[in-house]
Amino acid sequence: MLEYKNGNTFGMVAFTSYGAFWWWYAFLLWTVGAGWIKPPDPRGVGVALLMWGVFTLYMWIATFRTNFTLWTIFLLLWITFFLLAGADLGMGVA
Repeated sequence: MLEYKNGNTFGMVAFTSYGAFWWWYAFLLWTVGAGWIKPPDPRGVGVALLMWGVFTLYMWIATFRTNFTLWTIFLLLWITFFLLAGADLGMGVA
């Protein structure tokens, strides 16, 4: 939220969004590990990761006018989300 005060809307969206992602993922693993909930269907997690990949793709497009380092980070991040989603959706090696 401090990035918004500085006039950096992109930074605010990125930090808030990916912070929420890690909270969700950590809470999911924690509750499954504690035995509070059953492990979710991998296809559901795969779809969620796919949607995060789409979001990251849009964020990557927004980095075209920024520096090369930020562009590269978001490029590799959306590729990673798509690969993780593909693995959970059964597109990996059997």
